[in-house]
Amino acid sequence: MKKILGLTIAALLVIVVIGGGTWAFFQDNEIASGNMVAAGTLDLSINGENPWVTAPVSLQNVKPGDYGVITMTLKNDGTIEGSLTVDFKNLVDAPGSTPEAERTPDNGELSSKMDIKLWVDANGDGDDLDEGDVELYYGKLINYFSYAPQWIAGLDSGEIAYLSLSYYISTDVGNEIQGDICTFDIEFVLEQIH
Repeated sequence: MKKILGLTIAALLVIVVIGGGTWAFFQDNEIASGNMVAAGTLDLSINGENPWVTAPVSLQNVKPGDYGVITMTLKNDGTIEGSLTVDFKNLVDAPGSTPEAERTPDNGELSSKMDIKLWVDANGDGDDLDEGDVELYYGKLINYFSYAPQWIAGLDSGEIAYLSLSYYISTDVGNEIQGDICTFDIEFVLEQIH
């Protein structure tokens, strides 16, 4: 009897295993093809140039009493948000030509005699500190080179910011700047925020 019962259970197990293999449950497979991951871009244009090739500050024949404003248009042409900073670098003061009226030795004093103001210009009109403008620096050009890079703005894709620079040479400045030349670099960095 035990043998018959054992054989019956074994037979039932074989039937269940064989039968289970032929049973099916409902099933639906979906495949999404064409998946893609694309990296975003940061791409800064300045005054409509990309790459930037035209120096925004190009002043000739400056003299005591001269004043002016230069406004730069900064645009994120990329696809992701970035943080924008400005830095002045590589100042070189040179004597240029030294006319007989200028004292010698002539070391090139122009950057120490020129006052500048640098500000984030909310509407890009170049007017001195309107509502919404943020002053970054006011003082002698030469002293700005000891500052760390200054934050201008966070720029979303397609967003524009304006940076204005005014310059003034006091009427108190005399012959010591005649013929002098100063050169420097302006560096803008647009860096990923997140």
